[in-house]
Amino acid sequence: MNKRLMLLGAVFAMSAMLLAGCGSKTTPASQKSTETEMTQDIKEDSMEASDPIPLTYSFLYDDGTKEEVRNIMEADGIKPERVDKFMEIVTQFSDTLGEMEGAAEGFVSIDASKAFYDSEYIGMTFDKKLGFDDQNCRLTAYSLFQDFYTVSDDSTYTYDDDSLYGDLEIIKTNKNLNFTKEDISKYTTLFADVKTEASTDIAQHAETIKETWKERGITFDNESKVQLLSIMLHDPVNNTVFAGHAGVLFETEDGFLVIEKRSQYTPFVAGKFNDLESLNTYLLSEVSIMQQDGAADSFVMRNDELLVK
Repeated sequence: MNKRLMLLGAVFAMSAMLLAGCGSKTTPASQKSTETEMTQDIKEDSMEASDPIPLTYSFLYDDGTKEEVRNIMEADGIKPERVDKFMEIVTQFSDTLGEMEGAAEGFVSIDASKAFYDSEYIGMTFDKKLGFDDQNCRLTAYSLFQDFYTVSDDSTYTYDDDSLYGDLEIIKTNKNLNFTKEDISKYTTLFADVKTEASTDIAQHAETIKETWKERGITFDNESKVQLLSIMLHDPVNNTVFAGHAGVLFETEDGFLVIEKRSQYTPFVAGKFNDLESLNTYLLSEVSIMQQDGAADSFVMRNDELLVK
């Protein structure tokens, strides 16, 4: 079993909204039920005593909301053809699943802990109707963000571990993903594990990530209104940090829009936030109690800097 599946499934045991599937290999249907029950139980237990976490969101089921999001994406610099492809995949998702709890028209405001979707049903429906797993968080983020970072031609980095095994399996089988060898190299250079120190100092880990990405030849367009969000998780056993979740941040006239897909078994989500502090709280809310002994707290990177310092 690859170490990412073991770590995410057994150590962090993400909730249904941040299902370990964002970082794990594809699992057979017989295992999905166990995963779903486990993660939903953890979510219910962990959220009982927590303060409400405001979330204004949409599952992008209706045309009006998709058009609103399209306009933000294109205004912030996403190529129209990439927006077209993203909306095509979003529509395929809703057409495949049909009616789904929480898929209201427009944006709705709720306590994030109350959000629910049946990840087992989503996975089984995709298997049955389409014959492949949907894309996960990092693949979704890459599809929108790929033009806003570069990897230098003289980069010597070579992906040589199994930390992205699940992602690469989805790339092989998902008919919506047309990755070239160059895409795979660019993708793995960004999302592969980063070796770090045995420390609980978030600032130290963030600096290590920044320096490692620089050594790999990665340059971010930090002047762009489109930026990558990475929830970084620390593995103190292997002394690595990795993007357990990823999304894309857009600037809007009245705040921020985030596009994310928690795993291949969850819907696409567009979330609106007034400020970065509330966004940071939301992104970390699902992993705040999932710390292994000796691990640093999880943290969010905005490109190659901490989202909130």
